[in-house]
Amino acid sequence: VENKKFVHLNKERWAAHMEGHKEGIVQIGQIRSLSEAVSVEKIAAIKAKIMAKTRSTIKTALDDHITALTQRSFVGAEVDVTRDIVSREWRTRTTILQSTGKTFKDICAMLQSVEAREEGRAPEQRPVPHAAPVAPTLRQKKGSRTPIITIPAATTSFITRLNAKDLLQDLRFVPLDEKKKQGCQREEETIQTRKDPMQPRGTALSLTVPCRVVDPPLTLRPQDWDRVVAVIVQGPAWQFKGWPWLLPHGSPVDVFVKSKAFHLQCDEVPLLDPTVQKWDIAVLELSYGKRHSDSFWETLGRYMVKHKSHLRF
Repeated sequence: VENKKFVHLNKERWAAHMEGHKEGIVQIGQIRSLSEAVSVEKIAAIKAKIMAKTRSTIKTALDDHITALTQRSFVGAEVDVTRDIVSREWRTRTTILQSTGKTFKDICAMLQSVEAREEGRAPEQRPVPHAAPVAPTLRQKKGSRTPIITIPAATTSFITRLNAKDLLQDLRFVPLDEKKKQGCQREEETIQTRKDPMQPRGTALSLTVPCRVVDPPLTLRPQDWDRVVAVIVQGPAWQFKGWPWLLPHGSPVDVFVKSKAFHLQCDEVPLLDPTVQKWDIAVLELSYGKRHSDSFWETLGRYMVKHKSHLRF
């Protein structure tokens, strides 16, 4: 109400101010001194134009008051809107950078380690928590590293479970007939082999390494086939029936790639089996009752160093 009264009062002042200007308007008939240079009509037109321009450019106190009221109302409205926005504010620029869920302790530890390494000092050792003891039944069983040698299952072969230990461990060939006359039984699968590697100063160190001889190999588990390092080949391809490394047409060529193949040749039977001649097989010559050379273990050792170095040998 007070604002309305104030506006009405300013309007009356403005009307009175304009009435005073009307009374002081110059009449055309009163101008006499400039009539010689400029016509009276032109002088009156110039003055009227000046007065009209003055009226349009005058800024009164009423205009200032109205402008102030408008600005004040606009600012008040902005303050109310801003206050409403702030009251409904959920997260600010500061709180959004503060995480309450995840921590970065590991990253900070890595940063300290890098900084310490760059500065040339050893990083602080953090205590490592001990893992809970695991029951023996739950622990994963380590795979065996004992190499496997397969021999033919045929009774006509030069080597069987009866004389395998004599031939491979004692390096002495004993015929099967002689072993049968002695009443010998099938040897155990595991035999002991000895090798004497030379040391840097020329001394020999005797080592005993176990080796497993299998007959027939079809009793092996799938994980055991990787440990097959040597195959004693008799000659016929049916010896490899059921093996995992055969080609589609039954050829055992890939068997001789996965393991080292040997063929035993007796000095009394000089003719070599024609099938063996086509395969990549090392031939070992044997003599009855004589100690043969250890070329078998030397050849097998070179093969294992190159292809089966993860096994014990």
